[in-house]
Amino acid sequence: MINKRKLELYENLFRHLGPGAHTITVSAIGETMNCSERHARTLLKQMSERGWLCWKPARGRGLKGSLTCLLEPLQACYNEVDIATEQGKYDVAHKLIGFNDRNVASALKQYLTHATIESENTVHAPFHRKLSWLHPHYAMERTERHLIHEVFQTLVTSSEKKFTGELAHSWNHCQYYRSWTFYLRTGVVFHDQTPLSAFDVVDVVESLQALATSPYWSRLYDHIDSSVQTPPIK
Repeated sequence: MINKRKLELYENLFRHLGPGAHTITVSAIGETMNCSERHARTLLKQMSERGWLCWKPARGRGLKGSLTCLLEPLQACYNEVDIATEQGKYDVAHKLIGFNDRNVASALKQYLTHATIESENTVHAPFHRKLSWLHPHYAMERTERHLIHEVFQTLVTSSEKKFTGELAHSWNHCQYYRSWTFYLRTGVVFHDQTPLSAFDVVDVVESLQALATSPYWSRLYDHIDSSVQTPPIK
């Protein structure tokens, strides 16, 4: 994981040289980044591995090599923030976005605008605190409950005593209303594009039953004896 200081050093180098190819000595690079020649070589290698620049050293001490800055410093920052957020290292992303004394709030807004343009199907929602586990039985804060309502779907939903199918397109019951069968909609997928199956529904119901240890939640599942998956209708 890259740190904020390396981004700052790269921006200093970019400001000094600009984009395009340049001939320069390692000593001059070290002076620009305020470090020794040895450390400058290490930084050049690391920045090259990140795809920020291309460095072709000359053979012989004191000779000029070829240095090409490939990315704008801000784009290099965005790439690193993408990696940090994908790994769940949001504290690192927060530090990176404010490199070289940038205003974090303003820089974050600019990054989110950039990210939205890059991926129109992705929603970024910065929040002032760390969100708790988005599990129906554990989330108690209003924000988490709202997100759960937006993210999770149920088999059916009710409004003004009228039931409407969500994951289930239809359902029926036995003569004594003790056995219910739900027919799932086709083409339903999870966030990672894994198709939804009856096995997933049964697994969720059984998991909720197992986790419902408090009287408040257990009363929602006490009436369920068992859940089974039936073969699909052909």
